[in-house]
Amino acid sequence: MNKYPGLLVVALLGTALACSTAKKPEEKRGRDKTAQSAKPAKSAKSAKSAKHSEEKEREPIAPFTGSIEKMTLANDSYRRALHTGRHSQLVVMSLKPGEEIGKEMHPNIDQFFRIEKGKARFIFGEEDGRLVGDGDAVVVPAGTHHNVVNASSKEPLKLYTIYSPPAHPEGTVHKTKAEARAAEHH
Repeated sequence: MNKYPGLLVVALLGTALACSTAKKPEEKRGRDKTAQSAKPAKSAKSAKSAKHSEEKEREPIAPFTGSIEKMTLANDSYRRALHTGRHSQLVVMSLKPGEEIGKEMHPNIDQFFRIEKGKARFIFGEEDGRLVGDGDAVVVPAGTHHNVVNASSKEPLKLYTIYSPPAHPEGTVHKTKAEARAAEHH
């Protein structure tokens, strides 16, 4: 029996998109006036900040188009955020031979991975790991402890991942894992 029933490891033909956290129109309407009237009065500074945040949230986000396969294969940075939307984020990654992302768990983020080139070992919890390769996809549900290891001792691992909702600041580029770790600790 699978310890992770929500985990899906599949071979995909083509590209996938993920956007799973959009609010229903009723939810948006329901929170507008009711939620605001129950809150205590805000200072002028925090009200201005909230207004700026609301305006930013309404700004249109440009659609993303391009050959994700070509962009993933051409990427030599450890992590590069290509597109950040309100509910998802597209990131390409390149792991050096033997390099790993490191054990992590995102409590509120679902994560989709697709391997473009190389072999990866995905480790979930205390499992030994599952080997995946070119064209394979892995979906890691929120709350799942996981690690991704480049299984090759000679070739880089090229993959892309979709976070839903976004996990990194818009425009993030970390050329190395060390640079990524340093940014996470600040």
